[in-house]
Amino acid sequence: MIFDSHVGQGTAHGFLDQSITSDQLYHPRLIINDEDNTMVRAIKEELGRSDRFDFSVAFISASALGLLKQALVDFTGQATIITSTYLDFNEPNMFRELLTMDNVEVRIHPGTHGGFHAKGYVFTQDDSLSAIVGSSNFTRDALKTNKEWNLRFSALPEGDITYQLQDAINQQRSESFPLTEEWIDEYERTRQPRVSPATIIALEEEEAPVGRIEPNSMQQEALEEIWKVRTSGEKRALVVSATGTGKTILAALAAREIDPGRLLFIVHREQILNKAMSEFK
Repeated sequence: MIFDSHVGQGTAHGFLDQSITSDQLYHPRLIINDEDNTMVRAIKEELGRSDRFDFSVAFISASALGLLKQALVDFTGQATIITSTYLDFNEPNMFRELLTMDNVEVRIHPGTHGGFHAKGYVFTQDDSLSAIVGSSNFTRDALKTNKEWNLRFSALPEGDITYQLQDAINQQRSESFPLTEEWIDEYERTRQPRVSPATIIALEEEEAPVGRIEPNSMQQEALEEIWKVRTSGEKRALVVSATGTGKTILAALAAREIDPGRLLFIVHREQILNKAMSEFK
């Protein structure tokens, strides 16, 4: 009976005998952030084929949101992110960024009966469920470069693990409350982080690429619009883009096109300034 479905064949391939032929979509897979086998890629693939997602993750950084925000905003199904104030790691501005995503329900778990340290990504399709559970928080390095262990697997709607995951999500929902601007203001006032998010965020800033730097799609569009502003005779332009999408490199590319004698670049953190110097060079 199990071999009547792609999910069953994938399970048999992954857990019983790898010589069994099956659709790779349903193979259990260990995601370790090696070459193309990254959490970012896996999450984007699952979002592209799913009708619903539920993320339960303790730590979220703005830079990680920058990596996946477009995919999250474009998602048309039901969407829930449950996160926490564990160790007061999460930054208020990150919560405000989450609040801008009108299509995603964001809930805060208070860490009832112990610290909230979950790291689970659950996706629901018409005829199956898939999940990625392991060591990756929703931070840039944890999704791209850290040596993580995350198991991706699939199950049928009547599978026991499907019910276990749904029960866990429902329990967390019942224990959590919706994210609001008023709550963020209070959190910002009382927050006392016991680890340094600023240090982690500085480490997660995008590394400068090697060789000739070419713009990504966001940067190319912005450069074209800046060029239109300049050629129309205007002297000022404003570009707004999410954290992690490459604004510093964009500034360097715009400067390269203009080739000015002098340039003023203003930031609010010394680590970013040092990083920007190397990227401009």
